[in-house]
Amino acid sequence: MAKLQYTITRSGWDTWQADVTINYTVSYDKDTNKSTVTFASSSLSYWGQNGFGSSSETAITVTAGDNTSSKKTATLTTSGNTRMEGQTYSGTPSPVSVTVQHSSGTGAKTVKISANSTVSGYFLSPSGQYNVSGSGSKTQTVATVYTLSISAGTGSTVTVKRGNSTLNDGDTVLAGDALTVTFGAATGYNLNTHTVNGSSFTSGGTHSVAGNVAVKATAKVKSFTLSVSETGAAVTVNRTSSPKQGAATGTVKNGATIYHGDVLKISASAATGYQNVTLKVNGSTFTSGSTHTVSAAVSVIATAAVKSFALNISAGLGSTVTVMRTSSPKQGATTERLYHGATVYHGDTLKVTFGADTGYTLAAHTVNGSTVDSGSVHTVSAKVTVAATATAKTYKLTISAGTGATVTVKSGSTTYKNGDMVAYGQTLQINFAAKSG
Repeated sequence: MAKLQYTITRSGWDTWQADVTINYTVSYDKDTNKSTVTFASSSLSYWGQNGFGSSSETAITVTAGDNTSSKKTATLTTSGNTRMEGQTYSGTPSPVSVTVQHSSGTGAKTVKISANSTVSGYFLSPSGQYNVSGSGSKTQTVATVYTLSISAGTGSTVTVKRGNSTLNDGDTVLAGDALTVTFGAATGYNLNTHTVNGSSFTSGGTHSVAGNVAVKATAKVKSFTLSVSETGAAVTVNRTSSPKQGAATGTVKNGATIYHGDVLKISASAATGYQNVTLKVNGSTFTSGSTHTVSAAVSVIATAAVKSFALNISAGLGSTVTVMRTSSPKQGATTERLYHGATVYHGDTLKVTFGADTGYTLAAHTVNGSTVDSGSVHTVSAKVTVAATATAKTYKLTISAGTGATVTVKSGSTTYKNGDMVAYGQTLQINFAAKSG
């Protein structure tokens, strides 16, 4: 219970005093920014020369200290024809409570209670009526108001509660308020900084208000690694947008850092010599050219089937052709000698060797129609045809028939004479005869 007390003094040969006590309480409503003064039983006590009291009246004015245009009044009246000396007169101001409106600003909220009392009495000797006035005032701070500012950066959350009530940025708080402050991070973010008035603050802790309160939080978007695997295929990953400030849009490569919420356009095409691309993102089949929104590490795997072709080998009479596969991009394809009709794969390396049988000379030796050296290496990019031809060696025919003898050399219907050339392996019919006589 608060009190406003002051004394009224009458000076002269009949000096006396009257003590005024006004009892009251003050409450502040933070929601309406108003203060209410509620009066209780108050009193006026008198002592001094003998006399007969008649009445007293106290005018009470309550003013908002930060808004002097808001003021309300109440009156305390006492009366009676009893002897005043040593008497206490009590009463309750009317109205019992008054309310004033404070300004919207922050800082101390005060109320000023001013009282002006007039005592009217009558003395027998010297006889006559008198009126004596006196006043007093008291200023009381009812609350100190501060501002709450809340700043939650992208990806962070801040909750401030006073009791069960959730407060917002710009709300007012009172000195001594206990604020529970909770920090959080949105999906895809990690909390970075969390402070109250510039100092790190533990989420869920309580802050006691003693001034303006600034609650701030920042968060960092989660980062992940992009993994790209290409087998017979070419993968293109383009970042089209990102929540991460400064993250560039455009092509991102294997091993690049990506961020939660990134939008990636993922495309795959077959490399030269490959076909039938299979594209998977994080293990699931993915349509080339579609977009994927990042929520975790991203694995892109593209595979394609290597193209296959037939091997044709043509070795003419007297020629030999040997084809050895020395390497292959095809998993499981062995390195070995290949024969006519074998399957070869794009990117196979083939060592091609040409030869001629005894009695023959190599004539033509080609791969896909182009002359190549024996022992050369051919890399497969299409159907492969390896061809060789040979020509038989020729020898000079010498025929010698002595006197009285004849020699006839034929091959089929052809008759050869001395000095003619015959081919290796050619069958000759030779007839010997003697001349007549």
